[in-house]
Amino acid sequence: MDNRMAIIFIHGFMGCSAQFDELIEILGTKSVSFHKLVLPGHETDLSGFNKSRSRHWRQYVNESVEEICRSYDRVLIVGHSMGGLLAVNTSVSLPSDSQTRKKIIGIVAVSFPLALKFTFRCLKIRLGAIGKQKKNELAQITAARRFCGVSGINIFNSALLIPNSLGLLGLINRTRKILPDTTVPITVINSSDDEIVSCSTLKFVSRKLPEAKTFRLAESSHFWFPENELEKIAELIKEYL
Repeated sequence: MDNRMAIIFIHGFMGCSAQFDELIEILGTKSVSFHKLVLPGHETDLSGFNKSRSRHWRQYVNESVEEICRSYDRVLIVGHSMGGLLAVNTSVSLPSDSQTRKKIIGIVAVSFPLALKFTFRCLKIRLGAIGKQKKNELAQITAARRFCGVSGINIFNSALLIPNSLGLLGLINRTRKILPDTTVPITVINSSDDEIVSCSTLKFVSRKLPEAKTFRLAESSHFWFPENELEKIAELIKEYL
């Protein structure tokens, strides 16, 4: 048994594991092992993405958390966007007296999407991200393209994303319902400038789970985080170490 602590990182819908690299570098602790999960159908092309569904993502996270918890005494789960939803679903699915549940010391959910918003800015970033990189483009567009885990998307085949997008909405609704059943300590970190996730999520979390810790960033978008706010996220993660 390795008694060190592990941090499991779970990316979001159409995301990739590379989006945690800068955060891991800032954390920089040698006393913790880092495990970056890659959800089924991600870090592949659109065809591969459409072979997976939300039930596959949930099953994969459940199995991965179980496996990692067998090798560590303490495990923290950090999820970005849908990754936070999956983390909550996994923790709630575990019996309170199970060894896996006892080893999970907390969840840090970044860009936690319990409430969404659809704006022109969101459309601008999404369309920009599926196009070729342009000179002097917004950092938010560059990050959205860089951390997209599904290749080959264009405006003509984007309708093929609908089935899994509906699966994401179903996962959001499910998580909203089960959130009050969460017994694992949770920190939710959202940004006022997120083009996808509404900050009403923080109010919802505080109302349904008063013991949760919430924090609002000011500048970060859904995929882009300035260094000072990445450092704040790292600081909030280190509170569990």
